[in-house]
Amino acid sequence: MDQEIVIILKSLILPPGGLLLLGLLSLLLCGRLFGKILLTLTLLLFYLLSTPFVATNLIAGLERFIFMTPEEISKSQAQAIVVLAGGRYEEGPEYGGDSIKGFSLERARYAAWLQRRTLLPIIVTGGDLAQRGISEAKLVSQTLKEEFGSKVLATEDKSTSTWENAFFTSRILKSNEIKKVVLVTHAWHMPRAVEVFQHHRVEVVAAPTIFSSGKRSITRSLKRDWLPSSRAFRKSFLALHEHLGMAWYRLKEIAGLT
Repeated sequence: MDQEIVIILKSLILPPGGLLLLGLLSLLLCGRLFGKILLTLTLLLFYLLSTPFVATNLIAGLERFIFMTPEEISKSQAQAIVVLAGGRYEEGPEYGGDSIKGFSLERARYAAWLQRRTLLPIIVTGGDLAQRGISEAKLVSQTLKEEFGSKVLATEDKSTSTWENAFFTSRILKSNEIKKVVLVTHAWHMPRAVEVFQHHRVEVVAAPTIFSSGKRSITRSLKRDWLPSSRAFRKSFLALHEHLGMAWYRLKEIAGLT
C-alpha cells in the first residue's frame, strides 16, 4: 500500500484523529440515544488516554526488552549496531539546514555510546518521508560522525517504515556477511522492530533506549495518576501506534503480502 495512504489511514484511526471522527459522528447523532452514548464514550476515551495511569500502563506493555550492558552485548557475538532513524529537524537555522531531533537524536546517542564500549560498526536505516532530498539515515550518520565521532559502516535510505527498515537493511547485512546485529531503537518500539528484522532472517540482540513507563511507586497520588496531561496523551498515542502497526503486520502475513 502506498505510504501516503497508510499515513492518512493512521491519522484517521489513531488519536486524536480517530477520537475527533468519533466525536463528529456522535454530534451528528446527538438527537438519538446512540449519539449521546457515543459522545460520552468519546469524552471518556479522551480523558482516559490523557491520564498518566492509562498511558503508563499502555506503554509498559510494550517495553518487554530490558537493557543490556556493553559487556553482555560484546559477549553476544553481534557484528554491527543497527540504529533506526526516527525524525528530523527541518530547516534548523542554527544548523544551516535539516538536522535530527527527538527519536533520531536519542537513538543516535545510544548507538554512539554503545560503539565506544563495544567497538562495533554502526549501520543507520531510514529514508526521506518528506522527499526533501536527504534521508534521515544520512542526517543521523552525519551527526554520529561529526558530533559523536562514531564510525558508520553504511546507511540505508530507501525505507519509509519499520518493515522497510528491516527489508532493505537485511540486504546490506547480507552483502557485508553480517548475520547478527545489535538493534537500537526506543523501548516501546523494540517489539515491532525485532519482529520485522527476525522476519527478514536477521538475528537480533535488542538494545532498547529511553524507557517511557518508568518505575511505578506505591506512594503515587491519585492526583498524579488521574490528572490529564499532554505528555500522557503522547504516550498513549505511541503505544496505540505500535499496537496498530503490529496488527497491520499480522494482516499482511495472513493476506500473504509479506
